[in-house]
Amino acid sequence: MKVIEKYKQKKERREIFLYEKYKNYTIEQLTPILYDNDPLKRNA
Repeated sequence: MKVIEKYKQKKERREIFLYEKYKNYTIEQLTPILYDNDPLKRNA
């Protein structure tokens, strides 16, 4: 069960990080990030 707890904590931290990073973006700014097919440029 400890492994699952660690995974949940890691996932939550990742979600908070992404939220903080992208919360001030407009949908026009986010669309290329979300739908870009180049894995090297993708941040999420």
